Amino acid sequence: MPPRRDEHATVHRFPFQGDDVRLVESLRQGHPAAIAHFYALFAGRVQRMLFRIMGPDSELEDTVHDTFVRALESIHKLRDAQALHSWVIGIAIFTVRIRLQKRRRRAWLHLFSPEDLPDLGISGPGPEVGEAMRSLSRVLDKMPTDERIAVVLRMVEGMTMPEGALACRVSLSTFKRRFGRGAKIFQKLIGREPALQAWLKEETNGS
Repeated sequence: MPPRRDEHATVHRFPFQGDDVRLVESLRQGHPAAIAHFYALFAGRVQRMLFRIMGPDSELEDTVHDTFVRALESIHKLRDAQALHSWVIGIAIFTVRIRLQKRRRRAWLHLFSPEDLPDLGISGPGPEVGEAMRSLSRVLDKMPTDERIAVVLRMVEGMTMPEGALACRVSLSTFKRRFGRGAKIFQKLIGREPALQAWLKEETNGS
């Protein structure tokens, strides 16, 4: 007589399959395969964007984690499943904005050696990129939070004005004003950061 199957034996889960509409429906129902697919689909983009806003920061992973926790907790509020991508980016911007605003009350900039930088698939030689990221951190740390985010979204992430406004959940005119102010500050500050100027030029040419 064959042994009885353990009721708690591991069951191999089938990978999630479906479009964004089905993914959102499955996330609302808490399906594990959908949650894993959701993270795999957006984690890289969210992490890279947050890294460019925060720099080589010890709280980067916590911010990524908080983004997905907040997204899963509020997925029922998403009305248009087709807007899932922009909605997730908006959650990430909201999350990092809160963290940065809190940290402006204390010194928070941490300079890392190049080998300490997370592997986020950023193009370019390691040492040069490492120095550019430290330069970017120094520059962005001197900027107001809203202007800082607007500059990164436009000049580093390459978002259009409407995309940036949507990500920040503000009107197009508000985002344009933030970017206008931030761009002036940014251009003035990077004059003393040649490594950052070179990296931004390479990123622009490669996009």
